[in-house]
Parts: sequence; C-alpha cells; structure tokens
Amino acid sequence: TSSLAQFEMKGSIRMKGSKGSTDFCKGVLGAAVGTVSQDAADATTAEPKWRERYAAHFYKMVEVSASSQDAALAVATSGLAEAASRLEFVLQSGETHTVLGAIDAVDGTTLHTAAVVGTGPQLQEPVIDYHGKKLTGKLLRAQLDLWVKRGTIEPSAATALVKVLDTKEWQDLSGRLFVVMGAGAAMGPTEVLLSLGATVVALDIPVKAVWERLIAMAQRSPGALLFPTNIPAQDLLPTELAAAAGCDLLNGGHCDAAKWLLTVRPELPMSIGAYAYLDGAKFIIIVSAMDAVMEYVRRRRVGVSYAYLCTPTDIHIRPKDAWADSTERWASRTILQSASAAVSGGRFCQSPEVGPPISGGATAGLLYPVDCTVDQQGPNYLLAKRLQHWRAIIARHEGTVVSSNIAPASSTVSVTKAKLLAAAYAGTKYFPPIEIFPPQTSNAVMTYALIHDLRNLEAASQPTTRLANPLLLFTDGAWHGGFWRVGFKLSSVVEIAAILQLWDENKVKTRLATGVFLALVARVAGRNMKSHL
Repeated sequence: TSSLAQFEMKGSIRMKGSKGSTDFCKGVLGAAVGTVSQDAADATTAEPKWRERYAAHFYKMVEVSASSQDAALAVATSGLAEAASRLEFVLQSGETHTVLGAIDAVDGTTLHTAAVVGTGPQLQEPVIDYHGKKLTGKLLRAQLDLWVKRGTIEPSAATALVKVLDTKEWQDLSGRLFVVMGAGAAMGPTEVLLSLGATVVALDIPVKAVWERLIAMAQRSPGALLFPTNIPAQDLLPTELAAAAGCDLLNGGHCDAAKWLLTVRPELPMSIGAYAYLDGAKFIIIVSAMDAVMEYVRRRRVGVSYAYLCTPTDIHIRPKDAWADSTERWASRTILQSASAAVSGGRFCQSPEVGPPISGGATAGLLYPVDCTVDQQGPNYLLAKRLQHWRAIIARHEGTVVSSNIAPASSTVSVTKAKLLAAAYAGTKYFPPIEIFPPQTSNAVMTYALIHDLRNLEAASQPTTRLANPLLLFTDGAWHGGFWRVGFKLSSVVEIAAILQLWDENKVKTRLATGVFLALVARVAGRNMKSHL
C-alpha cells in the first residue's frame, strides 16, 4: 500500500550556533583536553589553520589522556559532556532538547516488531572467507600465525580468535541479542552473526532496497532477524515487510528506536553495536544519535553491553614490541624510499616517530603512541570516532562490558569505485607489513573478536579486567592491518602508494613523462582523496 513508507519525522539533530563543525570540533576537543591541560585547550581553540593542523591537537589529547587513569577518564567525561551541550534535538514544533533528553520528550514509540527466521544450515565451526578461500581449523590457525609473523595484526588479536576456535560453547550465540545499528553497512557483523545462528536486532534507514537485502540475508541463514516496522507485522504480507521496515536515526528515529529496544525480548542480554556511517559532519550527528540510544537502553535494561569498531587511521597506544618493529623497519628503509622523502621535501616516507614515549605514571610506565591519521579524512571523522572511544571508556568504567576493537582497512565498494583510493590501497604492497583486507574477511574476524570480548571474562572488554590506562582497551586485540608496524608515518605513504600503483598500471617510461605524471598524481591525490579516507 502507499502508506508503507510513510515514516513520521519528529525533528532533527543539529549543532548549536551557526559556525559549523569546525567550531564544534575545536570546542569539544578543547573542553576535553582542558580538564587536564589548559595550555593544550587554548592551543586547540585558537588554532587558525584547523583543517591542516587538527591531527596535532588530537595527538595532544591522546598524550594528555595517556598520562594517567584519572586523566583519561576526565578527558572522556568532559568531551562527552561538551559534545552533548553543543548538540540539540529540535522538534517539529521548534521545542529543543538534548539528543538524549528528546527520547523522553517524545511520547511513546510508533515502531512494531517483525521477525524473519532463516532456514539455512548451521556452521559447524568458525570460518573466514579470505580471497576466495574458506579458512577453518588448521588453515585458519596457520594464517593467523602468518599475519602475526608479518606484523599485520597484533599477537593478542590472533590469541583472541584462537580462544574462540578452541571454546565450543562460546560459538553458541543463542540466549543473547545482537543489536546492529547500521545493519546494512559494508563494515559490520550482521551477515556473520546470522551465519552463526545469532538473533540480530537490526536498525537501518527506511529504504526498501536495504531491507530486501537484509531480509534475504536472514532467510538463507540459520539465524533470526528482528527489526522495526511502522505497521504491525501481522498486518503485512511477507512481501511488504521491506517497504515498512526501518528507522531514520537522524530525524527523531533515535527516540523511537530507544524505546522500541526496551520491548524486544527483555529477558535476554543485549549487545548494542554502533556501526552506522555518514560523510562529513553528519557522522558526528549519527554517532550522537546512536550514543543516545545506547545510553537510554543501558540505563533501563539489565545485561546491556556495547560494541564498536575502531578505525586504524587514528591515534592509538601500541605495544612496545610494535613500536620497536616500526623503528627497526624505518632504520632498514630502502634507498628509493629515502630518495622519495628527499625529492618530495619530506612529504613522502616520513619517520614513524611522532613523539617520545609517554609516561603513563607509576602504574602504566611508558606508553608508545602511534599516529595513523590521514590528513584527507578530516577532523569530523576523527572526532566522531573519538566520541565513541570516550563513551567506551566511561561505560566500561561504570561496569559495562565494552568490545571496541581496531578493524583493518578494507576494500569495500566505496573504496574500490574511487580510482585514486583504490590505487593507494593496492599500492600498499610496496610498504609491508600493510595489508588491505577483503571486507568479508574483516567482518568475520571482527565478529569473532566481538564474541571473544563478550565471552572471555579475562578480556580487556570486561570491566573487571585491570588496565593500566583506559586507552589500552583499544590496544588489545588490534587488527590494524600493519599500520602500527610499518616503518613510516602512515599519512606519508598514502599518496606515494597511489603513485607507485598508478605508475605500475600505466607503465610510465620516459623520464619527462614520469616527472609530469608524479607531479600531477600527487597534486590530484591530495585534493581528491579527501572524501574517501
């Protein structure tokens, strides 16, 4: 019927004031770091070239957070509070609320629950699809060992997956709900969870094509898919479900979604994962909407845990062994790599050292930072991911299990359709141990990492596990794809990787053509890779 896709728009989330996302990012970051260092806060808010220098201020925030447990908690608390104060939800009537407060301000929920139970075969053991190969058992263990030996993943990442392989009862996902916000995202656990027989509670935009794909995915799996509709499921034909499904978190749907989740199988523990992504400043908005849903449900429902995917292109604390490996690779760089640094005026193949080890106090000792930010990705992206880091830190401190693992860069469709970024990804073969993973591989390994974090009572995700600093939550089990151990600062090899790959593809021969080609590609790469990293 024509009414199936008519969803009520209750309002919208917006940044207060009219100065845009630059003012928002500087204000939030400045308030966060200012709880520990006023000098750092002043430098952040006064930065005149924010777009070019934002990464340095994020680095300083991590440096300050790493100085002690109390500092990390203070930065996270203040950052979240400032972000909440700078966002507002505006009802259609013009009335305003905080994003979280709007949930109670909006009456009831208009959502109903639909279910699709699959009839596919149950997997007998964990399997990972890797470049067309189905890795299980000994083959999977051998591949994990190889990734660790190369430096593509941290040993703790392999250890976690092996524990899942060795513990049959952990592979039984019955008796638990997995909420996936952004269920149709290219990077997310929906399909793998369904293949393992899990019950997935899916949230995504009300677009028929999205739900047709998700419903078909569930039907061919051994799992079950629960999802919201704007019409009671009993009033719908099976062929009408996709047209009536979904929830727009940007336009007040977070209010409906939060209250609806309280009604879904309340007797079961619930893992809520935030996987939705949007470009630019909208990423901050959608992250804030997902955060409001998670916090609302966590405060009102027993047995709630959180799940996130961290980006490898961020500033993290890495193990000392990874720092030493990167330092050794830098010392062993080739003549060609050294020459590219000289010819580019230091733009290419920079040292991976961005600063000395950080003193984490008597408890943590020295901590080793790594800056894998890529300038072109922009401050909105980095702040949105940091908001999730801060929430993970605070929720875990308050006693919630939080799975927040670093996922590898992956060759998703959005990447491969952009020629320059596809070339940069392909060109990473010139910079071992970097490896770009197929998305189906990334989704599988990160889903098994999630299972490990929920079931292993000694995992870093567990609030009872002692961490020397809260930032080490993101260090444990990192699938960074070699970014932490490559011998160069990551941002200094993105463009040269694209250049080398395109050069190889186009077989540039003459000296003059090569010079022109490299200059043009470098200029275009810096300008056009912005929206894809």
